[in-house]
Amino acid sequence: EQDAYAGDTLRLKDKCGRQEEVEVGGHLYASNILTVALDEIADYSEQCAKVTDGLLSRIDAAQTAEEVEAIIVKGYPEMIHTTTAALQTKADKAIAKSPEAQAVTFARAMMNSVSLTASQALEMQVLFPIWGEKDAEFGKEVEIGFRLRVVEGESDTLFEVIQKHKLQADWKPGIETASLYKIVEAEHAGTLDDPIPYVQGMAFEKDKYYEQYGVIYLCILTTVTGYPNDLKDLPTIVQEVKQ
Repeated sequence: EQDAYAGDTLRLKDKCGRQEEVEVGGHLYASNILTVALDEIADYSEQCAKVTDGLLSRIDAAQTAEEVEAIIVKGYPEMIHTTTAALQTKADKAIAKSPEAQAVTFARAMMNSVSLTASQALEMQVLFPIWGEKDAEFGKEVEIGFRLRVVEGESDTLFEVIQKHKLQADWKPGIETASLYKIVEAEHAGTLDDPIPYVQGMAFEKDKYYEQYGVIYLCILTTVTGYPNDLKDLPTIVQEVKQ
């Protein structure tokens, strides 16, 4: 057993929802066990904070140095001492008692096993696996139609596999791997009244209308992959619609 403490519980709990194991203090812990430990740490920190606030209030209210010195520091909870086995038992009980947790776990595992439209997939985007993490780990072979997310800071983009391959660390979804992935976009009719909002990397469909920077273009050539260019720089694929 290793002693461990983590202050950034929200970030770690987010990782626990996406990875089988998470590193804390140089050691790997099973996500379900770590989640329970993080909850206990959060409770412990909250109890300590309440005691500290109470002591500070008494210090502020003191009129003399003697009154401050007379304040007895007490009330802090005992340090948490537990084992991996004990945490595992608590984790198993928590899942067994939580239909919501079971439903989310099942949904995450099934996201790429059911047929969803692009709009449906985007509505449930957070349930799709993240590239390089649980259910989309490097080395996993993915079929055409498999969807995964790339999460970087505040950015969270859903991609769809367009060519069967094994996920690799140097094949990150994006412009450089346009032959392997396409961005999942909300469904638009692609008409003049409802053009498709263009994002670099999108594939094109002939006779569909696309829009970028307030300008509408008509596609004159279907493509399998996208390009790292704006529409104005793709005259052989789209033509600006004069209005």
